[in-house]
Amino acid sequence: MSGSTGLRKIPAYLAVVFIALLTALASRDAATARDLRVLTSFPDYFTKPFVEDFSKKYPAINVTILNKNTVASVKEILLDNPRGFDLFWSSSPEAFSLLEKSGKLGPRTSGGTDGATYADFALSGVGWCWLESFDGRPPATWNDLLDRRFQDKVAMSHPARSGSTHMLLEVILQDRGWDRGWQYILELSGNLKTITARSFSVIEGLKRGRFDVGLSIDFLALTEAGDGVRFRYGQPVMMAPARIAVLKEGPAQEEARLFIDHLLGKPSQELLTRSDIRRIPVDAAVRERSLDLLPREVQAALKFSWSTYDPDLAETRYLAVNDLFDIFITRNLVQRRNLLRRLDQLSREVPSDLVPTLIKIKKKLNQLPVSEIDAVRSEQARKVQSDGGTTVSGAAKEWSPATWRLAAKEQLADVDRLLSELEENVRNAVSLHD
Repeated sequence: MSGSTGLRKIPAYLAVVFIALLTALASRDAATARDLRVLTSFPDYFTKPFVEDFSKKYPAINVTILNKNTVASVKEILLDNPRGFDLFWSSSPEAFSLLEKSGKLGPRTSGGTDGATYADFALSGVGWCWLESFDGRPPATWNDLLDRRFQDKVAMSHPARSGSTHMLLEVILQDRGWDRGWQYILELSGNLKTITARSFSVIEGLKRGRFDVGLSIDFLALTEAGDGVRFRYGQPVMMAPARIAVLKEGPAQEEARLFIDHLLGKPSQELLTRSDIRRIPVDAAVRERSLDLLPREVQAALKFSWSTYDPDLAETRYLAVNDLFDIFITRNLVQRRNLLRRLDQLSREVPSDLVPTLIKIKKKLNQLPVSEIDAVRSEQARKVQSDGGTTVSGAAKEWSPATWRLAAKEQLADVDRLLSELEENVRNAVSLHD
């Protein structure tokens, strides 16, 4: 009897030992497990393959991803990164230039002896996309997008919510210059049907038939090729670097550096060329092996320095460009679009002697009344204020977004008045002729 009782107690004893062993192992794993928090503007389908590969190599590091648009991410990091992210990962190179100058990036390598902060891991270009079922001839150049046949058929996202769209605007401004670049952007607004909240929404809206042409960064469109989305790079093709960086206030900086090293390694660089990712690797050897997968204009752009994008220039006016787009286009899109269409209608009706007047009105509507110098000074003034100062020595009212809003209102009101006068003159000319 006593023997059988002893036998029954052995499993219970072993169970206690087993539970204790599991508890010890769990405690050991908890003590050795490390967290890595990543703030990124990239969608899940892009980040997931790299995170999975990294986790296989470093199973003790728990990677958490938070997707947030570039501009909002930059604002959070500038506010001293309160949630303790370790890495920032985005397609907007100027965002990293801004964060570096603000002292928010940690050293790229342990010790930081080389002074490097961010790392370039891929290249991108911008242009426009459409569906292969497009009725007619799709736009072949940036200027084609101004054609009246695309009225109400073009969409783009807001640069203050999309780092890739901000980069797209900068490509236009850097290629054409500040004045002519804004002239193009303002005129293009006449064909815009909508301005979406996120860059991903442009592709989704295109696929749903909400509009016919969408301004986009290459990889967002190219990964949808299987669904009939077609993409064309705007000329000249400016290849801009996508970047990743360790954040200064992040608690897991060594783990963050391991992730960057992994992203720059050949397996990850080769992963970039996958059909569901479609990014251009920075690794020259990997890129050379996948050269046949790239469009010819991109191959040319990679070989010539004339197509270089300048993120440091973009950084000097980063917030100002977003504000100017918001003030002169987003907030007044319907009114500006209607004025441009009235101009277009008059161009088909106006007598030859009134053509110079029409040209002057159009120039006034498509001219940004804010200079590049004032945009840069506005940025400098904001930096001083964010650092606790009051203003920049000699600061003028024309640097203020409040003044820009007044200028936009006055511009549209003046053009409306001038157009009404011209329309009346055209009607009188027609009546006199009849």
